[in-house]
Amino acid sequence: MRLSAEYGGEAPLDLIRALLLYGSQDRIRLATLHTPEPDPNGGPPILSEGRPLTREFLRQLRRDLEGEVPTIWLPDSVVVWSPQLVAWWEPACFRPMFFSPESDGRSLDGRVFPHPPLLFAIQHRCLSVWALPENRRPSPQSLLKRFSFKRTPSAKG
Repeated sequence: MRLSAEYGGEAPLDLIRALLLYGSQDRIRLATLHTPEPDPNGGPPILSEGRPLTREFLRQLRRDLEGEVPTIWLPDSVVVWSPQLVAWWEPACFRPMFFSPESDGRSLDGRVFPHPPLLFAIQHRCLSVWALPENRRPSPQSLLKRFSFKRTPSAKG
């Protein structure tokens, strides 16, 4: 396996700390920080005895890594963006609605209906949808009606 990465600049990248994570596939229960020590036989570094991570270390790590996140332009419809959550809104409009894959065009299926302003959010692979009471970008004080979808609906419903 070959790995290639560009980290910018000409500064060397040296192994200065190692994090070990303990737990199960579903949950990390312990994280320890280790300092690599040179192997007297010339092999790969040997990790020192670990110590539990502190909140201050994690804050510093976050600050150090923040500079690596690229700046991006977000459209006005985006309300919140973070690595854990994305939320956007759509103003009220008329949209077609489909109720079955076998639509013949003569029923309600596929016709255009009014939709209220909507707020969408994706977090932890879950889509949430809220109806907004006013046709304007929501604020933290906006009242919402929420609908959650844990999975993508199948064609048969």
